[in-house]
Amino acid sequence: MTIDKDTLARDLASFTDPATQLRVSTGSSGCRFQLVRHGYEQDYFLTFSDGCIVARHANNKKYMSIRSLLASSEFSNIRGLATTQSRMHKDLDVDSLIPPEGQFDGRPLALQTLVRALNPRSAQASSEQGISVLLLDGPAGVGKTSLIQRLLVQRARTQQDSAAAPPILHVTSRGRRLTALDEALAQSIQVLRAAFTFDQVPTLIRHNLIQLAIDGFDELVDPEGYKDAWYALRDFFDTAEFGGPIILAGRDTFFDEQSFTKQMQQSKHRFHLSHARLGPVSVSSAKAWLATKGWQETDLNDPYTALILRPGSYTLRPYFLFELAKARSWKAIESNDLTPRAYLVEKFVEREAKLISDTLSVEPDSIQTRLREVFEETAMEMADNETEVVDLSFLQMVTEVAFADHLNSTDIAKLRHKAGSFALLVSDSREGFRRFPHTEISHHFLSHALVRMVSARTPVRFLRRGIITSDFLTILGETLCSVDLNVMTGFVGGLERLYSDESTFDRLAENSAALTLTSLCRDIELGVRYCRDMQVSTAVLFGLVAPALLDNVRIQFLDAQEASFTQVEFRDSVIVSLHVDETVRFGRTVPLVHQIHLHKSNGSVVQIFDPTEIASWLSSHSESAVSSVKANDKALTLLDRVCRIMLRQHVIKDHETDDSGKVLRNPYWPAVEQILTDAALLDRVRGKQMSGTHAPFLRLHDPYKLLANKSNAAVAKVWSKVSLIPE
Repeated sequence: MTIDKDTLARDLASFTDPATQLRVSTGSSGCRFQLVRHGYEQDYFLTFSDGCIVARHANNKKYMSIRSLLASSEFSNIRGLATTQSRMHKDLDVDSLIPPEGQFDGRPLALQTLVRALNPRSAQASSEQGISVLLLDGPAGVGKTSLIQRLLVQRARTQQDSAAAPPILHVTSRGRRLTALDEALAQSIQVLRAAFTFDQVPTLIRHNLIQLAIDGFDELVDPEGYKDAWYALRDFFDTAEFGGPIILAGRDTFFDEQSFTKQMQQSKHRFHLSHARLGPVSVSSAKAWLATKGWQETDLNDPYTALILRPGSYTLRPYFLFELAKARSWKAIESNDLTPRAYLVEKFVEREAKLISDTLSVEPDSIQTRLREVFEETAMEMADNETEVVDLSFLQMVTEVAFADHLNSTDIAKLRHKAGSFALLVSDSREGFRRFPHTEISHHFLSHALVRMVSARTPVRFLRRGIITSDFLTILGETLCSVDLNVMTGFVGGLERLYSDESTFDRLAENSAALTLTSLCRDIELGVRYCRDMQVSTAVLFGLVAPALLDNVRIQFLDAQEASFTQVEFRDSVIVSLHVDETVRFGRTVPLVHQIHLHKSNGSVVQIFDPTEIASWLSSHSESAVSSVKANDKALTLLDRVCRIMLRQHVIKDHETDDSGKVLRNPYWPAVEQILTDAALLDRVRGKQMSGTHAPFLRLHDPYKLLANKSNAAVAKVWSKVSLIPE
C-alpha cells in the first residue's frame, strides 16, 4: 500500500480536538499517528503491507483500512448516520414515488442508469481523475428534491450491506441566502446530529464515505452574487481534491455545462461532468401511476382528464400528481374551475375551514378568509427572516390575532392548540417548527401578501434585503393576472412609489424594479407604462406583455418563455441572459442580448452565445415593421393572448366572472372561435363540477404549435383567416 505522512496528516487533521496536534511518524514497516480526540489520547499504527490499522490504545483493535477507521463509530459513525436518515424518512414509500423522466447525458433518463452513474465504486475516484459532478436541473416542482430523497433513502436503508454505496448528505439553502457552503453544510449536519463536522466532509468525500447533494444551489445567492457562490464551490472542491459524484441541483434556467466549466476554470482540479435534466411526467406514465393509487379507468379515460393532464401542463409535475392521487376520482373534487395551483392551495384552505367551522359552529367562509391571513403572514415572516420555517409560538400568535375579532376566548384557545396541525403546514425536522410542504404553496401566499401590502403602501421588510427568485416571480405574475383590476392598479402605484423613494437599503430599488417588470404580465389598461434607468438581477415575463417602454434597463437574467413583446419598445436596454422558447415574439425593437438559452419543446436547452446568431434569432422572432393594411391586428392579438393563456393553464372557463374567461368577451372572439373550431383546434367541454358557476370550458388542442409553428401550412392558414376577420 502506498501512503505518505502528508496524505495521512491531510486526512486526519480535522478529526483532532481543537488546540491539539496530530503527530505522525513513519518507519520501514508502517506509520504511527497519535491524536487527541474527544479529550482522550489515541495511538494508531498503520501497516504498509496490507493497509490495516491497529488501535494500540484500545487493546489493539483492528481496522481493515484508513477508510474503515474513518467510518467507525470512533470517528464519523457512517452507519449511525444512515440509521438516523432511515428513521427520519421511515414513512417514505420509495416504491410509490413517480419514476423521474427527462434526459441524462443526452439520452432518455432511466433511474437505474442514474443510480449506477452515482455509484462511486464504479468511478474509482482518484486524484488523477478529480471530482465527479452531476448537474441535476429542471423547473420548480418537477421532482429534483424528490429524486434526491429517493436516492438518499435507498442508500440509507441498504447501508448494512457491505457493498452499499455511501449515504447522501442532503444540503439545502432552507430559504437562506448563503455565500459559503460551510454554513449550509453545518446546518444539515446539525439536523442529523451526525458524528462529524462540516470541515471533515471533504475527507469523507475523498474516501467515498458520504456523497454530497447540494439542493437549490441557484438559490444560495442572487445573480450578482453568484461569483461568491462559485468561489465557495471551487474552494470546497479544492479542499476535497477528488471523489464524488457530488450532486448540484437547481433550476434549468441556471445550470448548463458550459457555464459550469467556465466557472470552474480557476480550480486546480479536474472534473468529470454528468448532466440530468428532469421534465414533467408523460401523460401515459401519469395515468398509469394514478391507476396504482386507486383511480378508476372510467375517470382516467374521462374527457375532463384529457383537459387536465395534457403534455407540457403544470399538472404533470410530480407534486401536483401526488395531491391529485389523494382524491382518487373527480367526484371527490367539489369544483374543477380552478387552476392547478389554486386546486392545491384553495382546496386545502376550504377543507381546513370546514373542519374548524364544524368544531366551532362558525360559518366556513369567514374562517377561510382568516386562515388565508394566517398563511400569508406566515409566508411573509419566512421571507423577512430568509428561512423556510416558523416556530410554533409565532404561528399561534398570528392565529390569535387573525381571529381575535371573530371568536370568543375559548374558541381562540382551541385554535391556538390546533395551529400546529393546520393542513397546509407540516412539521420540520427541528422540534417546534413548521413549514409549508412545498415552495409552490409558500410562494402562493407570499405573492398575495406582497400584493396586499404594496397596494396598501405598507412597508415590506424582505424587499429591503431579501433575494427574489424567478420561481417566486412566476407565481407572482400569475397572481397579478387574477387579482381585481383596482388591486392591480394599486399594486403598480405602490411599486412606483417604492422605486422612486430615496432608499438607503441595498436591494429595495432593485427588488421594486424586478416586481415592476413582472407586473407587465398584466395590462392595467392605462396606456404605455414607462420603465426607466433600472438595474434588475432577475425578472420573469410571460403572456402578452403590457404596452411599455423599457428605457436604459439592464436585466441580468430574464425568463421570457411564452412571452410576446410585440407591444414593448426597447431603448438602450440590455439583457445578459435571456431564456426563451419558440413562442417568444418581439415587436419593432429588440434589446441588446448577450446570450440566449432556447428551451425546446422536448425539454432540451440550446445555448446561443455568438452575437451574429443571437441577432439572427431575435430578427426571426420579431414582428415585421410594416404590417398588412388589411390585417385585423385586434383579432390577431386576441388569438395570441388566448393561446398564451392556455399555455399556462389547461382550459379557459367561458364565463365573465372567470379571470381568464373575460378575454372571451372580446367582440372578435365568436369569429375567432369559429375559425378554430372549423380547423378542429378547439373544443368546448362541460366540466364535472358540482358547485360554483356552471359554464363550459374551452380547450385549444396545441396552443404551442399555433404560436411556435406559424410556418406550418395549416397553422398559417388559421392566422391568415383571423387576420381577415372584418373590423
